[in-house]
Amino acid sequence: MAATGDIDLARFGRSGRNPFSKPHFVTSDYRIAQDHLEKSSEGLFQLSVPQNKQFRRYSSKARLLGESRVTLVNIDSEAGYRIEMNADPDLIYVQVLLQGSALYQQRSTRVEGRSAQLVLQEARAITRKDWGGPTQLMAFRLSRRALERLAAQTMGALGSRPLDFDTIQVIDLERVPTLWHH
Repeated sequence: MAATGDIDLARFGRSGRNPFSKPHFVTSDYRIAQDHLEKSSEGLFQLSVPQNKQFRRYSSKARLLGESRVTLVNIDSEAGYRIEMNADPDLIYVQVLLQGSALYQQRSTRVEGRSAQLVLQEARAITRKDWGGPTQLMAFRLSRRALERLAAQTMGALGSRPLDFDTIQVIDLERVPTLWHH
């Protein structure tokens, strides 16, 4: 049963049309999950847990949406876990938190993200995410350069400054229902 505030993806999908219906990768072995995450992200993410015995399961499903990779991730670790995300100046990382909560830290900025929130991160510095237990999230990896090209094409020109979304932003999905419905 979902906790209050959790988002049930099954409610929003149509039977047979869900692109995330089958997992690409599933394991209950912490070391295999750790290795898979590091290799599949090309070193961008590292997974660690306080106690291997309390790790239960990792699964992920990914698709390309244009030039952007969209991933649905489920991690179940009784004692929580940590994800370290390396810096990548071109990356804008967006997570829709479906279940669980995390404390995000990038340099001196610390914010908490919870279920039914969207977390937008600039990846200009190493980010640490400490998760409190079982989680499910949908993540979008966006290229800053691609977004700038799209903005320039759409608006006819782009200012001399690059896109800047600040370090980390947390947005309640209830405040942007149109985003969630898309």
